[in-house]
Amino acid sequence: MQAHFVWKFGRVVNLLEEPEWSELEPLLLNPIEAMKAYRKRTGLSLSQARQALDQGHLHDAAMQKYFELTNEHIETFTELYHVRLSIYGRPCPVCQKLMRTPEAKLCAACGYQLPDGEVAGPCRATG
Repeated sequence: MQAHFVWKFGRVVNLLEEPEWSELEPLLLNPIEAMKAYRKRTGLSLSQARQALDQGHLHDAAMQKYFELTNEHIETFTELYHVRLSIYGRPCPVCQKLMRTPEAKLCAACGYQLPDGEVAGPCRATG
């Protein structure tokens, strides 16, 4: 796990390295399948199941796993899709904030442009 400023969150967030992500990913249920299973289990209406999905109740196990791995609460389950370190580019050589994607050629935080033909590449675990 590594803490980095992430533009999608607007704050420093604990990002998961691949071994940690492999523990969390299976808990991220397909939202439609999660609602179907929830409705079958509870007998609730579609709108009630949708409300439960919006409130994150269908992904409580995933949110709990993230907390166990990081000791940090995440605000909504959709943020869990953005806590994987490898989906970001390496830190900018100027400001040290992560590039938005491994394909990035420009740092969105400070405007630094990588040399022609170079892309950020995925952020890797350190140490």
